[in-house]
Amino acid sequence: HDLPFRTMLKSFASLTLSARTASSATQAKPIISVPRIGSYNVFLKENAAKHTTPINKESLSAFSKETASKWRNLSDNEKQSYAARAQEINDKRMAAFMKKPVEQREKLEVEAHEAKAKLAKRRDRAERRENWEKTGHPKLPANAYMLFVKEKANQGGKLTSLPQANKRIKVLAEEWHSMSDSQKEKYTKPAAEAKATYKKDLEVWKNSAKTTEKSTTKMASSAKPAPKKTTA
Repeated sequence: HDLPFRTMLKSFASLTLSARTASSATQAKPIISVPRIGSYNVFLKENAAKHTTPINKESLSAFSKETASKWRNLSDNEKQSYAARAQEINDKRMAAFMKKPVEQREKLEVEAHEAKAKLAKRRDRAERRENWEKTGHPKLPANAYMLFVKEKANQGGKLTSLPQANKRIKVLAEEWHSMSDSQKEKYTKPAAEAKATYKKDLEVWKNSAKTTEKSTTKMASSAKPAPKKTTA
């Protein structure tokens, strides 16, 4: 149901980007679809190419430490040389980007901003999940639609690729929207029960968190040294 709204958002982003592109000469807005590299990145890539043994998960840590040590031992002139090479690469990338049609540049910028926003959301979710695990936050229950998808996802064969998964999800979404309320009740009822349980557990967690916070604050206050008494 929110697809038209997303389409409007994309259109708005595209129009906003057009305005930014038109005024980029005066505002000097960064173009995020052309990632810049630094001098150390050039040095790192060069060392990786010279490495005699394969770089994998087991050897990556040792390789990174070895490369960092070599970089620290370089002279300022050597580092400046890598900085100049990095600038040359960045200039070539930007020149190639600016040769593209305006519409293509705008599309690449919109896609880059969307990818950046998605990455930020994934990081936020990962940090939130990590914090919840540490504090015992109750797990969010699946809604009715997700229960339906979980049951139906692997029917018709195991999914082995992302395109297959996307196709299956699209078919399931169409099937879900065509179902009547009585047909959905198989999923809406347990989802509602799980949600009610989650709300109760959440209140218990909140009260526990408040109690822990008060205890920590009280302990911190009691640990402070008493102010010295002044004598007349």
